[in-house]
Amino acid sequence: MKSRASIVVGLICFFAAVAPGLVRAQETPGPLPAPPPQLEPLEPAAPTRSSEATGSKPIPPRTSIAGAWKLNTDDSDDGRKKVQQAQSKNQGNGGNGGNGGNPRMGGGGNPYPGQGGGNPYPGQGGGGNGGGARRGGPNQPSDMDPGTLRDLTDPPETLSIVQKDTKGVEVDLTDDRTRKFAFFTDGRKIEKSKDDTYQEIAAKWDGRSLVTDEKTPRGGKFSRTFDLAPNGQQLYETVRMDAIAYGGAKSGPQVYIQYVYDAEQEVPR
Repeated sequence: MKSRASIVVGLICFFAAVAPGLVRAQETPGPLPAPPPQLEPLEPAAPTRSSEATGSKPIPPRTSIAGAWKLNTDDSDDGRKKVQQAQSKNQGNGGNGGNGGNPRMGGGGNPYPGQGGGNPYPGQGGGGNGGGARRGGPNQPSDMDPGTLRDLTDPPETLSIVQKDTKGVEVDLTDDRTRKFAFFTDGRKIEKSKDDTYQEIAAKWDGRSLVTDEKTPRGGKFSRTFDLAPNGQQLYETVRMDAIAYGGAKSGPQVYIQYVYDAEQEVPR
């Protein structure tokens, strides 16, 4: 009898211990606990700056136009388009090679002579009275040297500007076309260039801006102004051309073209 009673008591104790777990298992489960916050992304985020991508240090703001610069095509003007628009305005005002018009423009207003857009030489192939052509021969649509006009409307991809002395008497600019431009601000006599790889240009300082003073053979004026942006991270090159310089009538509008360059890391020498 005692052994049977012991068995009964043991069963009662066993069910008493197991019953709460069975009851909880049958209850409706509540909301799951929130997962711990994920402190780090599963994959590293892509770098947002080129300096981060290459592991180089950010470029500090500059205090002058000196340094290495890369053309920002998104923020820059289309130089060709601006010249073509200005030439078209002159043409619409009677600059077709006739009396009272522009004697140096053909029918198309192309800034580069002989590249489509109508006859760039007044008095050839189109009849008429020649429009007052100078020197009795064919005339290009611009009195400016074609290479110079192309430089002003087709900027280089990269620039490197070096101030040779503390007073800024000479400032040298080299580009990715293996050319060097020496800007002199002391009023010296400018030597004529022997080839396209080196050119001397008269210039002056206007505050921290470097401004050139250039002319065409016919007396048309044009200039290039190099300004440092207020943030010290960009360079502004502003090209200004009188109407005569790009082939327009004397009373034609001036052309302003702005190119924007971003600061580049200096290459160790």
